[in-house]
Amino acid sequence: MFNKPVMNDSTVAAYKDIPWYCTFTLGTEAAHVRTCAIQVYNFGNALTQAVAIKLFPSATATGVADNTNNTITLTSGGAGILTKPQATGSLDIEAETGSTGLLNLDMTQANATGDRYLRAVMPDGTIVTSAVIAFTGAFE
Repeated sequence: MFNKPVMNDSTVAAYKDIPWYCTFTLGTEAAHVRTCAIQVYNFGNALTQAVAIKLFPSATATGVADNTNNTITLTSGGAGILTKPQATGSLDIEAETGSTGLLNLDMTQANATGDRYLRAVMPDGTIVTSAVIAFTGAFE
């Protein structure tokens, strides 16, 4: 099990780039796709290096993975790369942010309606949950 280091004057420099949280900035829905910019932070500052994180969509804010009704597809939206893209029928992906700790994703909702959440697992094991991601468009 990972134990968080004790932060004091002698250890802060060694752990200055450990990411503790991220923020999610959601774009508007267009053609059943929503963009999401995920910015990883350490001690309140955007990272100055790339970092690996895991992500998965969830049907609830408490983060229960929705294996039986997963209708969200996660794909690269620009910044960062997907090191383990989402496989068919799978929920999770692994990604590497860009050099500033930013990752952009495109989220496509297969049935075009419904709410989902995006969860990010930080390298220290902390899980951060987005605000509700609403999909309201209807397929023609």
